[in-house]
Amino acid sequence: MKTKLLCGIILLSVVLIRPDLSAASPTSTDATARRFPAATDQACTSFCLNNGDHCVFGANQDNLIAAGLLFVNKRHVLKTAWDPSTSGEYARWISKYGSVTFVHAGYQLAWAGMNEAGLMISTMALGVTENPAPDERPPLSSSFWVQYQLDNHSTVDEVLASESEVRIADTVDHYLVCDRTGDCATIEFLEGELVYHRGETLPAKALTNSTYQELVSVWREGRVRSGVTVHSLDYDGPLARAGIQVGDLIVAVDGIQLSVDQSLEEFFYQLLSTHEPGEEVEFTINPQAAQSTVTVAVELGARITEEGEEVASLGMLGLSSNTSLVRFAAAADRLQAFEPASSEEAVSYAFATLDAVAQAATAWSVVLDPANLRVYFRTSENPLIRFVDLGVLDFSCHTPVMMLDVHADVSGDISDSLVVYSREVSLDHTLNFVEQYELLDLPPLLADALLGGLESFPCVAGEADAVEEAGLLLKDGMPLLPPRVKWVGLTVLRRLWPVWIPLTLLSLAFVIYRLARRPGLSWGRRLAWVLVVTAIGPFGLLVYLLAHRKRRMEKAA
Repeated sequence: MKTKLLCGIILLSVVLIRPDLSAASPTSTDATARRFPAATDQACTSFCLNNGDHCVFGANQDNLIAAGLLFVNKRHVLKTAWDPSTSGEYARWISKYGSVTFVHAGYQLAWAGMNEAGLMISTMALGVTENPAPDERPPLSSSFWVQYQLDNHSTVDEVLASESEVRIADTVDHYLVCDRTGDCATIEFLEGELVYHRGETLPAKALTNSTYQELVSVWREGRVRSGVTVHSLDYDGPLARAGIQVGDLIVAVDGIQLSVDQSLEEFFYQLLSTHEPGEEVEFTINPQAAQSTVTVAVELGARITEEGEEVASLGMLGLSSNTSLVRFAAAADRLQAFEPASSEEAVSYAFATLDAVAQAATAWSVVLDPANLRVYFRTSENPLIRFVDLGVLDFSCHTPVMMLDVHADVSGDISDSLVVYSREVSLDHTLNFVEQYELLDLPPLLADALLGGLESFPCVAGEADAVEEAGLLLKDGMPLLPPRVKWVGLTVLRRLWPVWIPLTLLSLAFVIYRLARRPGLSWGRRLAWVLVVTAIGPFGLLVYLLAHRKRRMEKAA
């Protein structure tokens, strides 16, 4: 009887949930199959322009996913991260500062922004990033880590000091952080450790998509050259037999200059489709240790397709564009050439610098002016410069969150053009991002649950103790249920409550009946099981029956 009851409840729950998952489940491309990734898929540039007693911050977001949202984030909101530390603690804090942020993935998941204290931060991809190992510090996912910094800190000192309190997780990025005084730092996570450059070790307040040490070294030595770099190849393949090595710079193929703005995957596909195995192709390269180019003939190999056809092949070839070095050098040179000017002139110069380092995939260009607390930006779909004045925004958490599509057809001062937060718009944006972003495999139900959790953070502005604790990492009041469990449970309940509530009541009645037949069980254990089933419904019943089955098997053994 109990087996039939369990199967019926679980089956009904799965049937009700499954259609939404399958209908909206995104398809993704196996990234490992892309041997020639587009050169600018994940490129970004940031810098800070010294202008007297402060610096003007600029950032290009170069990504084929151009969609984005702007959010006004409120003060005195109690926030909780969704992953625990090794000791079971979750990062919890009350936001001290309001901020304006630009997001890719969704609400509270910042790519870049500025808070009302003038702290500025931007994110750039870095392939060699290695996350710190799990420890007792509560973890924060990359974009939530950015929001944490803007919520709580006003200086670079405070951002760097936070490393002892929280641990970044799930990051493939590095960051440029600057404050209102013009103090800046690059923050990277290399071999699992935080590495930062600041002051004398930060000769140029700029960052692209290589480690800062490499960027500065190449820039100072004048070794920036156009082309694409070989970072992996078949050591017994056609290229290696021709003398090409890892680290060499490919300038041209068959006389065609390789551009950092083109899709390398498409270029080599077209090249190989017009040649036969055994034919020669000319590669113009800069060997790693040389300053001049040489031309080598590469005899194409062969591979057999799934259809049994023999086609030309170069073997496995991994390429990376050195656009990162080129962009950094251009930005650093312009930073050195700039002379302090008025705020308007500095903002214009910052946008001109962003133009100088723009790529084909540049989607957003952002300029942050901490002296006047203004956030300027323009986008690929709306090239008109517009700005938000933080000085006139309402950061009280008692009023609605405001937002705007970054491509909205507006210009000039748009502080009054922001719209009230829309869950429908926000969720649609997040689901579209998840569907397009190949490196993220997140089912729609979980994306909905994550957004629901981020939206549920409470306003605590009316509580005196809470206001005093703003900006501090809270050590008490840990959640009774893991946030992931709570958020998913609430999402399922919101979607299915007309059926979920009867199923939960049925599950609860069954568990209470079974508990009543176990006189030796403590009241604490009974209450715990009732709470579990109340929280996660029929899935709690499943957990209970599995635990009961395990106990019986242990007794039998």
